[in-house]
Amino acid sequence: MAIIDKQDQSLERIGDSLRTLKNMSHQIGDELEDQSEMLDELGHSMSGVESRMDEVMKKLSKLTRLENESNQWTTIFILIGLIVVLLVILVLL
Repeated sequence: MAIIDKQDQSLERIGDSLRTLKNMSHQIGDELEDQSEMLDELGHSMSGVESRMDEVMKKLSKLTRLENESNQWTTIFILIGLIVVLLVILVLL
């Protein structure tokens, strides 16, 4: 009878351990679901940030292009001014 009692106690401990493992696995599963949802939300947020960043980069590119064109026009007007000054000097000499 003592052997059967020992086996029963061992089986009860094994059962308790299995119940504990089951509860832990459920908690891990719940945590994984929460983490998955948070990662999905982060992914959606990153998509929005990426599209806004693309818009900003396009605007910066356009601004740079306009600035370069402005610099080109400034250079052209300065060169025209120099040509006029040189022509005036040539006429006066």
